[in-house]
Amino acid sequence: MKIQNPFRSTLAFATLFTALQAQAAPLGTGFTYQGRLNDGGKPANGTYDFVFVLYDSATNSVPIFGGILNDDVQVTEGTFTTQVDFGTDLFNGQERWLGVGVRGGNETGDVTELLPRHQLSATPYAHFARRAAIAETVTSVPWSAVQNVPASLSDGVDNDTTYTAGPGLALAEGNELRVQYAGTGSASTVARSDHDHLGNAWVGSLSGAPGLSVYNTSPGSIGLLGKNDGFGTGFTPLGGAGVFGDSASNAGVAGFSSSGSGVLGRSLAATGESDAVKGMNASTTGRGVAGYALATTGANIGVLGQTDSSSGTGVRGFATAPTGTTFGGRFSNVSPGGFALHGTAANSGVAYFQISNRNNNETAVETRNDGMGITAKFTSGSSTNSLPVVQAVHLGHGDAVMATTGGMGTAGNFLALTDFTHNAAVIATGVGKTRGLKAVSTTGEALRAESAGTAIYAKSESGGNALVLDGGAIRVPGAGFNTPTTVFVHRCTSGNVVSAVGGNFITIIDHPLCNNNPNAILFVTPRINLDAYTGYYTYEDLAIAWDGDRKRWLILNASVGDELGDFDLNDTFNVMVVLP
Repeated sequence: MKIQNPFRSTLAFATLFTALQAQAAPLGTGFTYQGRLNDGGKPANGTYDFVFVLYDSATNSVPIFGGILNDDVQVTEGTFTTQVDFGTDLFNGQERWLGVGVRGGNETGDVTELLPRHQLSATPYAHFARRAAIAETVTSVPWSAVQNVPASLSDGVDNDTTYTAGPGLALAEGNELRVQYAGTGSASTVARSDHDHLGNAWVGSLSGAPGLSVYNTSPGSIGLLGKNDGFGTGFTPLGGAGVFGDSASNAGVAGFSSSGSGVLGRSLAATGESDAVKGMNASTTGRGVAGYALATTGANIGVLGQTDSSSGTGVRGFATAPTGTTFGGRFSNVSPGGFALHGTAANSGVAYFQISNRNNNETAVETRNDGMGITAKFTSGSSTNSLPVVQAVHLGHGDAVMATTGGMGTAGNFLALTDFTHNAAVIATGVGKTRGLKAVSTTGEALRAESAGTAIYAKSESGGNALVLDGGAIRVPGAGFNTPTTVFVHRCTSGNVVSAVGGNFITIIDHPLCNNNPNAILFVTPRINLDAYTGYYTYEDLAIAWDGDRKRWLILNASVGDELGDFDLNDTFNVMVVLP
């Protein structure tokens, strides 16, 4: 964008404008720049960016200061006003020229310089300021040049004045005033014995040492005591403390940091159960230690526990009450997609959590909720880590894992997310005569397994039983006439009964579990309706055959020489498919 010239402007120092302000307002070092701007031959309107550069001549290409950028200055009907501040050091009485560049307010490139440059001139009071600049070069003034000298100093010597020492001062020889210091030390400042520093701030720079140190060498005492809300709670600590904070309703001790630790506690004891940070609370609903992460985004942490010991514990909770419903550790979550407790192991070892219980009559883990009690996932599909997500070991006579549900939920729900052949949601192994997996139900389902591959894989070694059913029936939900379940009822229809020489003695089984699979094993029994039984059914020569052309299994009645060997429509058979 090209800005057309000529450019007309007027300059006035800030003193001309501030004179109209209240007398108490201090003068600044800037001045007001007013000008007119034409764009395309017409008065400009809108926002423009202006750059101001200071030169010592009208043509010199090297500025002595540059430049000051004023963004988005409003121009109305070609007129604009803005502030320019070069400070005071550059105005030393020498000639100064102002260069101005401009561009559109929505542009970010170079600016167009407006020529010619403008010479800065002085106002009347600026001439007076030049005389003050001359005074800076004066090193001494003769006594004879001083006007209105008091009579007691007319001889040039102050020997007629008397002095009186006030409180805290002493008058020495030669009219020298000295401070009466209290205590010991090398400080050169004075303070009363009953003074305080309430509301004061001590600011300084001291490398390698604390800004404030308070020492109390008496055992069991307090190094520094801070109280709030009047005189605090009146509580006296049982033991000593380096810093003790006491407040009736607010924080006793508060620490804030923009990048480091707000509060840092460190115990240097080499042995014993010392605490770097310890919180105690007497309230029935209080918290001994509470951590809050206030940011609503990011992977922030409310409380972080860490140990570098090979046998240490990052976070430990311990409930000491001998009765009541206590919790050594309790975690809650309100987000639908969050986790009440999430654990990660970076290296080998127990993948997520290790939970132990030394009480023979109690439960190591108990969950009570309306959703999932415990969810464990190993989500790295490409990892070669073969450790289990959940491992439960019981070395006594009990059960390693016992899951109980009293409502309509599932006591245990396990899901394998990876598509590997030998992966399993649950692996149960029994050593010796123990059971690898035991499922018991009074009225519902003892065990339910769902998978696109193998739902249940049972293997027994050394002549044991892979699967034992003790009471109850095997239930196949949805099983019925011609259903795609592993157990179903085959019905003879006009579409599956084949007419052949000798009669209708062939019916075709069309089922997804055995179609195209000559290795399938089928168990078939006839279903006879006794209400319609006439005594003429002859299925004593019933057989199963694989039809390689149709890729289907067939039910045959080998009594082809007997009219009664034909299959009639609606004849039914029980079929169970077993795949090797």
